[in-house]
Formats: sequence, structure tokens, C-alpha cells
Amino acid sequence: MVLQSIGQSVILAALNSSIKDFVLIGNLAKLPQCKEVFPIMEDMYQCHFLIPEYAQYRTALGAALAYVHQKRKAIRMKYGVSKNTLLITAGIIWLTAGINILRIGVECWINDSHYWLFKACEATLVFLLFFGFIFRKLYRKHTHRISQKKKKNCPFFFL
Repeated sequence: MVLQSIGQSVILAALNSSIKDFVLIGNLAKLPQCKEVFPIMEDMYQCHFLIPEYAQYRTALGAALAYVHQKRKAIRMKYGVSKNTLLITAGIIWLTAGINILRIGVECWINDSHYWLFKACEATLVFLLFFGFIFRKLYRKHTHRISQKKKKNCPFFFL
């Protein structure tokens, strides 16, 4: 049952892609039941399961190869943006979030217009507390972090 669940999970994960070949690694791939279960699934789903020699050691080897590949990929990054672009992107995202919160507040305010002066004072107080205790710290922290970046950066490093 475990092997069937593994096989079906893999097949469902690749359902809307052209992937039809799957490599099974780890200690479970060496169970004798694999020779019975996976050929049946291959026939049912028109796919192919491959169990390589020394499958129980392939997870460590795969992790090492993925690490090396990631290092090479980081070195080869050709597309990058400047620090100023990162700061502008972060500013646009914060502005969008602030406008959305303002929109929600205005909608609530319009629906219940009693005590408008009290609500305006309350909203100003909440804004000042949020700005003073939360936003300003975040702004300084992320601006400093972005300013320490190299010349070319991944466009999502402002996160």
C-alpha cells in the first residue's frame, strides 16, 4: 500500500506535464515488492519507473549534485537588477499593501459614518503607532539589507 501511494503521488504530481519517466531512490526502492507493484502502475498510467543500482545511496548523491548545480547556477546568473530597482520594487509593494488597508478602512468608514471625528482620530493614532513601532523598523532593516547587495541581484531579493 505504501508503494502504491508513492507511485500514485508521483504520477499525480506530474499529471499536467510531459513527464512520464520516474526514478525511485531511497531504501524503499530496494523492497522486493517494488518489482510487483510498479510494473502494474506502469501499465495503468503509461509511464516508466526506474530503480537504479544502489538506489539506497542516491538520495545523498542527489543532494550533493543539487548543491553543486545550485552553486553553478548562482554563478551563471545573467539577469539581475540594481539596488535602486530592488528598493523601488519593495516600495511599490509596501505602497500597494498600504493602499489596500486604506481601502478596507474607508469601506468600513463609509458603511458606518457615526462619530466620524472620533474614528479619524482613532485611525490617525493607529497609523502613527504602526508606523512608529513596526513599519519604520522594517523599512530601515530591509533598506540596509538591500543597500549591502552586489551590483546585480535577483529581482526578488527585496523580499
